[in-house]
Amino acid sequence: MFQTQVSLADDDGSIHHFGFSFVDAQHIISGQLDQNILVDVIGRVYNISQVYQSSPTDSKTKRVTIDIEDAA
Repeated sequence: MFQTQVSLADDDGSIHHFGFSFVDAQHIISGQLDQNILVDVIGRVYNISQVYQSSPTDSKTKRVTIDIEDAA
């Protein structure tokens, strides 16, 4: 019925390859990582707070606290 065909393609190197550099969750928690660099976090969400106003003088800025745990 279906006739899917997969062919190997040559990699010419023109496409940038993205990768991950995993670190232990304790390195993030302890502040060992550069705080001026954004990081992606993978974990299990176990709690989400209510939406709060971040500043008493700025009603447009809101904050939500998300608690995650290392599920490894």
